[in-house]
Amino acid sequence: MIYKKVNDFIICSLPTYDEIDMEQVELIVENTHNTWQSDRKKDEIRENTIQGKRAEIVMERLLAENCNA
Repeated sequence: MIYKKVNDFIICSLPTYDEIDMEQVELIVENTHNTWQSDRKKDEIRENTIQGKRAEIVMERLLAENCNA
């Protein structure tokens, strides 16, 4: 993954929607309970979940490329 470090920040491109397992996203959406935001609609939950999955992919890639494990 191509990224740039600027002070304490990392700037990189986001994974595309093609890189996200949408079946997994839908499973999460269908099993998410609005415990603290009772008025969230499924579309908002879906977008929040996709955002989280994109961040998860970025972190996995950065760790894989920069850790000596």
